[in-house]
Amino acid sequence: MKKFISFLCAAMLCLGFVGCSESDNDNDNNNDGGGGDSPSSYEELLIGTWEIYKSYHDGAWDYDYGEDKGWSMIYRFDADGTGIYKEFEDGYWCGSLLEWGLVKETFLDITVYDAEDDNEVAFIDRLLIESLDEKELVAYWGDELTYFRRVKKK
Repeated sequence: MKKFISFLCAAMLCLGFVGCSESDNDNDNNNDGGGGDSPSSYEELLIGTWEIYKSYHDGAWDYDYGEDKGWSMIYRFDADGTGIYKEFEDGYWCGSLLEWGLVKETFLDITVYDAEDDNEVAFIDRLLIESLDEKELVAYWGDELTYFRRVKKK
């Protein structure tokens, strides 16, 4: 009986040591875009201005983005979770305020407000981040793989 209890205590101690590490706790606090005291690496990378430049949908690439092509879209993400949405269409630019946040460094949630009434939500987007670095954000926007390039940092 003593051997069994000793074995059980040793097994519980081993599980206690390998069950959780400090790095697991850090990830729980910092990767959700606001759970910890410091911003996640994705939050820091997102801060700045991003412009759509290509997309992939239904087996084909689309490069018809930019002012010279007649349609463009720009997101500016500020460090405080706000920003600006700008769209170029029919020969002119229009813009709206936005709020943004990350969910577990996987989803980028963007709420864009009506240009004429800042209290009314115009639309909400949830982008699934495929990859993000200093120069490029690649995300699924619905079933379309969308590529953004950094236009301006912070």
